[in-house]
Amino acid sequence: MNQKVVNSFIPIFVKYCRKTVDSLNLCEDGETIDIHKYTGLTFLEAACETTLGVDGLDRPGKKEFKEGLDKIQEVASKRMITPYLYPDVVYRMTNYFKEVSQASKIVCDFLLKLSKERKQFLISSDNDSDDTEEENDTSGKPKVFVDEILKVFNDGKVFDDTELTHNMYAIITGAIDTSGTITAHACLLMSFYPDMQNRLFEEISELYPLDNPAMDFSPEMLKQLRYTEMFLNEILRYWPAGPMVARQNIAEIELDGVRVPPGQTFVMSIEALHRRKDVWGPDADRFDPKNFSEERVRKRHSFGFLPFSGGKRICIGWRYAQTAMKVMMVHLVRNFQFSTKIKPENVRFRHDVTMKLATERKVSVRMPSRGSLVRKTVRIELIRVRAPNVLAAV
Repeated sequence: MNQKVVNSFIPIFVKYCRKTVDSLNLCEDGETIDIHKYTGLTFLEAACETTLGVDGLDRPGKKEFKEGLDKIQEVASKRMITPYLYPDVVYRMTNYFKEVSQASKIVCDFLLKLSKERKQFLISSDNDSDDTEEENDTSGKPKVFVDEILKVFNDGKVFDDTELTHNMYAIITGAIDTSGTITAHACLLMSFYPDMQNRLFEEISELYPLDNPAMDFSPEMLKQLRYTEMFLNEILRYWPAGPMVARQNIAEIELDGVRVPPGQTFVMSIEALHRRKDVWGPDADRFDPKNFSEERVRKRHSFGFLPFSGGKRICIGWRYAQTAMKVMMVHLVRNFQFSTKIKPENVRFRHDVTMKLATERKVSVRMPSRGSLVRKTVRIELIRVRAPNVLAAV
């Protein structure tokens, strides 16, 4: 998951983001929708192609597969806050265990079937290049995860089916829960703060003009989306996809004069860290992309912002998520304007493995190509020009 590999996935991200735009264009102008149903599907399909080499998920079992993924997380989060379910002997006698077992079988069977299809494709494909040529390949061809993991040996043996499906499951769910959730949050927060939505539109439309269908999603172009990156980082701070992280110490450590033997589990609240006023200032509870201006970043401790954890155990897919979310933001902001009847003060979250809203992300979708957002942006620019004259007259 290094940057070179992630860059090879950009055409895949673009393909499914365009598919999302097509789906949203089918909505009535101003229609209210649950945006997460669109962003979640986008990144599920993109993750399946980058992980399994599957072009889309239009195949039997897709619906059951998605429901199985949701059920596994639902029960996992339930068990986390239900002490009597902690002992395996008790948990295995409950309906929760039965539901998860059935869901896991559906998910694993689906993944295993796709991986076998991919394995057969690799065997039957005409590939005359040797390993050295593959390692030195600079064509930018996507390095599908399952292709790479099939080459990996564990203690002299290839991964068995269980290990294979578990690795694929981890990558796919990570992509959905980070990229899909955060871009859905982005649509809601743009609805709360129209001025920020306008600024995103200005930046994106400057690099990707509405009258130019040729869109360059090279890494160099994506790096120029500075405010977009600040906005996404602020979402990751304000509403982190992973609100907690757990780590186990492998050696004895001392904390505040207390010796802790090895093998203990530490659960740290990323959400609490991201709201600390000694790290983020007195307005830590306010949504503000300026928190990621170069000046503020320089003054802040590097471990004050940990949406993907940090150090050696940082999330393997953090580059993947950041790149995919930028591509999605370009497509969403360039093509649509979002508003909502939800009030920021009424937002509530439910307990889950990841940070999910207690209600649907209901936003109204309008098409700026019909004039609304473009006119609004122009009006703002006119006001900025006239303001100095007005002040001078006063």
